Amino acid sequence: MKNALEKRVLLFTFLILAATIVVQAAFEWQSFRRQYRQVLILRCESFAGALGASIEKALALGLTLEEMPGVNARCQEIVVGDPDISYCLVETDEGTPVYANDPSFLSTAGGKKILKVSESTKVLELPRLGKVYDITVPLHQAEGGNAGAVRLGFRSSALYDLAGNIFWRHAILLLASGVSIFILIAYITRRGLVGPISKLCRVSRELAQGNFQVDVPPLGVREFEGLGTALKEMAHSLRIRDEKILEGYHELEESNLLLHQSYDEQERTRIELEKNREMYRALIEHASDAIIVTNECDEIVLFNKRSQDLFGVNSGEATGRNFFSLLDRLGVEDVERHYHAHQCILDGESVEIELRFKNIADGQHRIGWIRGSLFDEGGGKKLVQAIIRDFTHEKEVHENLERSAGELLRLNRMKDSFLGLVSHELKTPLTIILGYSDLLLKREPHEKEENFLPMLENINGAAERLNRIVQDMVDVSLIDGDNLRLNVHDLGINALVETAVRNMVSPMEERNQHLELNLNPDLPLVQGDPERLLQMISNLVKNAVKFTPDGGTVSIETRLVASLDDLPSISRVPGGIIDELKQRNRPFIDLVVQDTGIGIPEEQHRHVFEKFFGLGKIEEHSSGQTEFKGKGPGLGLAIVKGIAELHGGEVWLENCQVEDDSVWPGTTFHVMLPFQNESEGAAG
Repeated sequence: MKNALEKRVLLFTFLILAATIVVQAAFEWQSFRRQYRQVLILRCESFAGALGASIEKALALGLTLEEMPGVNARCQEIVVGDPDISYCLVETDEGTPVYANDPSFLSTAGGKKILKVSESTKVLELPRLGKVYDITVPLHQAEGGNAGAVRLGFRSSALYDLAGNIFWRHAILLLASGVSIFILIAYITRRGLVGPISKLCRVSRELAQGNFQVDVPPLGVREFEGLGTALKEMAHSLRIRDEKILEGYHELEESNLLLHQSYDEQERTRIELEKNREMYRALIEHASDAIIVTNECDEIVLFNKRSQDLFGVNSGEATGRNFFSLLDRLGVEDVERHYHAHQCILDGESVEIELRFKNIADGQHRIGWIRGSLFDEGGGKKLVQAIIRDFTHEKEVHENLERSAGELLRLNRMKDSFLGLVSHELKTPLTIILGYSDLLLKREPHEKEENFLPMLENINGAAERLNRIVQDMVDVSLIDGDNLRLNVHDLGINALVETAVRNMVSPMEERNQHLELNLNPDLPLVQGDPERLLQMISNLVKNAVKFTPDGGTVSIETRLVASLDDLPSISRVPGGIIDELKQRNRPFIDLVVQDTGIGIPEEQHRHVFEKFFGLGKIEEHSSGQTEFKGKGPGLGLAIVKGIAELHGGEVWLENCQVEDDSVWPGTTFHVMLPFQNESEGAAG
């Protein structure tokens, strides 16, 4: 320790002295160099001024700068008379040297400017002399103009050479002083600091070895004497403490024995608890129901294996996470209801509640039945245990049974309606045929033949109605059995629309209905069966006319849809149809038939294309094709859907959006028919 402290003190002293010497010498060197540079600049300015005054007198006598004799000799005298001055030049106003102490300077004057010291002094880099200080004094004409300049310069190295000699003289002086001071400090340090500290270290080592009967020698320094007295008092205190520690050691031994016995007992209890805990964890982990345990902060502390399968979330990902953030991630809609139930559980109630969520792993929607209860972990901590049973299959079975029962009930009603329809639809035209036939048989021979024409027309109309009903039934049967064959040609949709509308002009005029056509003339041709497509369009137009009141409007529009995003009503297209159309990834022609009629309730949209759905009450049926709200056999829209799908298209409907509830909403039917664009045709 002695050597380490002494070396550190001496090293510190040496560094301080060395730094002081170097800094002082550097300041002296810099100061001297600056002062000497200023002396040389003033000396050069003086010589240049004297030479310039002589030249200006000659100029005043009428001589030109190039005609003055003895200027070169004068320049040589200045340079020879002062060894520090390197050159002397006299140059014209254009900067051309005309006189110099050395003729070689006449061609090398100028140089590269490095630094401007003052208005008359600058630092140049000359090819021959290197870095020089150049002092310029201007020459003036007698009439006041500028005649040229006198330039004197000295090398920068002259400053460094002289300043270096001064630096070394000062450095040697300072070094001698520093050595003397260093020796004096080393002596004082060894005698007044290191020696007493060494004695105190020896006393401290004896105390550390357990010798509390120590004697502190005289140290000669008041502070160290105080430290020595403190060490003696500390030794006395340690001796007393050692005796008390020895007395307490025996008591500690007895206590340690008791603690060891208690520890063995606790260890046995801990092992038993650990076995019970592992058994409890194994039971929970392999339980058939999902079990989630949360603390008072709603953080999940237990998430068993069945929970991972049910929710599609890893245990490590769920543990420590907020329970309600997990519900949010699972897509549970009514999180507030579950939060309220959770608070009821914390209040001590047992709660059962249904949970609807989506499995994160497979994206399937599930239904769970939660039974929540509260239990005390100990230490005032409460935990909430939620046992969740997968109720999806049972719920699906129950809902399927309810749907099946509803569907059977609906089919039974349809069966009854169909039987009534057949009785009504077939009986009415047959009655007309039989009635008029009976009249024809009983007519008198003298009656005019023209009276029989309306009768025959009624008979023919009734027969045609029977034929249409039978034909529609045949078409539906062929569509259901996938036996309807198409006679495919390239055709224009607009032409078919115009033909279908032409057949409905007379009924619409009778009911004072308005027709609006908005047909895109640039539609491409489609491939299809013209007879079947005309049947499809006619059924839609006839349906619109039938359910639109007198004075209403029926509008038909055709447009090109390159992408589903171009469809204005895309938000109201059923999701399954959107998926079907997107998978085909091709442009469509959208045929829109819109009316201002009574509309169709939204809950019936999914059934409106089913067979016999529009049967309704038998008394609402009419033999007229376009009578307002007149019911038919309920096969027209089923045929429309079948023909559209056979052509690779889709059909759906939507009610129009109206703000006034007193106005009928009307109905809009969309038929999307694909067509082959030019690029596909070329590829084909």
